[in-house]
Amino acid sequence: MIRKLISTPAKSMDVELGGTGFSGAIIFRVALDDDLYALRRWPSPTLPQQRILELHRYLQHLKNHNLPVAVPVSISVPGQQFNRSLVKFNGHFWQLEPWLPGEPKHGDEVSNVELRDAMQTLARLHFASSEYVVSSSRQNWFSVKTAIPPTVHERISLIESWNFEKLQRCERAIETAPSEIRNVCHSVLSHFVQHATPLRDSLSQKSHQAVPLFPCWRDLWSEHVLFTNGKVTGLIDPNATRCDHVATDLSRLLGSYLGDDKERWQVALESYQEVRPLTQLDHELIHLFDKTSVLLSGMTWIHRWQSSAISADQLDNVLDRLRLIESRLQKL
Repeated sequence: MIRKLISTPAKSMDVELGGTGFSGAIIFRVALDDDLYALRRWPSPTLPQQRILELHRYLQHLKNHNLPVAVPVSISVPGQQFNRSLVKFNGHFWQLEPWLPGEPKHGDEVSNVELRDAMQTLARLHFASSEYVVSSSRQNWFSVKTAIPPTVHERISLIESWNFEKLQRCERAIETAPSEIRNVCHSVLSHFVQHATPLRDSLSQKSHQAVPLFPCWRDLWSEHVLFTNGKVTGLIDPNATRCDHVATDLSRLLGSYLGDDKERWQVALESYQEVRPLTQLDHELIHLFDKTSVLLSGMTWIHRWQSSAISADQLDNVLDRLRLIESRLQKL
């Protein structure tokens, strides 16, 4: 199948599993001659085909602005007149893209030099995104406009969805979990009950304030930023990209790197603003999105446990995430 994805035969080829995620996507690491590629199999069901293709077009826009992103390769498909960057095979969409160099840095691993470069790379990405022109007026996912951030209303709805009955169902479900997970889940539930209403009210106060919106990565956290010799050489997994506010990216990335280290948050935001300014409202949304992300992330994992969506081999990673979320909830 891989040979069908390449327009010219390769002299040599090696394939290995590069990784899987909670989203259901599977990545194969493909060596073709002297080049490395990532062969992505999208989960099924997945995003609409037109949204994925517009994402590919957006990535090319970023690449044209010298940002370190992987643009899917346009390939010839037997029986089709035009080259395509997305192929449907065996019930799944597939795409082939360059394998970006570098390794992620986590938490205290990221130096001030690396943090500065990550922030300025993100600022350049936002500048480029604010100039993006969609291929069709129907492509609302990637539009540029002034409006209320969709994240505000979505998080209000998510908080309000956790009514008494839903909380009770999750409480009963986690009684069947191993003791370590059960204890941390009880703590997460307790913090949610304590902080849900004040944070929902804070979001409601922002629900009538329009701000500039344009395509944002929205899932840019430490695992998705690759470094080589102190420089960002890869931004990966752009699948959640859509029109939103810069606070979605800044809160996600800084929360994953710095947790509650306020001094380094300040340093990071100053580095970003050397390239792209932020307003007072931007700062308020960044910190509010960080807090609500912490609040809702723990509940997402609890819901996944209640829905039997966590496999045995994922338990250790899930427990690590829950412990980190619990430690941040204690500081809300």
